[in-house]
Amino acid sequence: MKFVFYLSFIALCVAIDGNRWDISKRILVDDNFYTLVAKLNSLEQQVSALTAQTSEIMELKNTISRQNNTISELQQEMAFVKSSQGKHNQIAFMAYLTKDVTGHNNHIYFDNVTLNLGNAYNPHHGTFVVPFNGTYQFTITTCALYNHESFVELYVNEARFGSIQAGDTQLWACSTKLFLINLKSGDDVYVKQHETAGDYMLSNVVEGQPCFTGVLLYQQ
Repeated sequence: MKFVFYLSFIALCVAIDGNRWDISKRILVDDNFYTLVAKLNSLEQQVSALTAQTSEIMELKNTISRQNNTISELQQEMAFVKSSQGKHNQIAFMAYLTKDVTGHNNHIYFDNVTLNLGNAYNPHHGTFVVPFNGTYQFTITTCALYNHESFVELYVNEARFGSIQAGDTQLWACSTKLFLINLKSGDDVYVKQHETAGDYMLSNVVEGQPCFTGVLLYQQ
């Protein structure tokens, strides 16, 4: 009887120890599981943070790329402007009349040249020969003796472009007019007296009148 009791007791102890071992194993597994879950959550947070940082980095790269493109475009524009400035030819002249001109339909020779950049104005012919296609500005100042009238016209080749008048019954008088013209290389620009109107173009050397000026504004 005693032997059977001891065996039963031993079997019970073994069973209890076995249950304790199973419980310990289960607790250990559970601890490992929750630890892994926590680590996974931490890794997910790290991945999310890295993804956000990667997105910010890509946006910064795109911004830098756009800025570089803008800088490149500005550099190209600056190079074009410098190139255009370098290619722009300086054309300008100023000439005065040193003697009176009477009558009608006379070609006016402004003979006292004080400026002739590009040498496009010929005082011997009284003509400005257009060197380059572009927009030009011309001014004419004409003067008349008292009780007389001066009526002169601006010509381009053989075509009348515009006119200007000056005159007074008691004093000598002057008038100035500005002209803007699109011209082609080889065109002739000059000043003539009107065919029938006006009879006296007064010269005043001291005052530098009358005068004829021209300048290239924009080359095409």
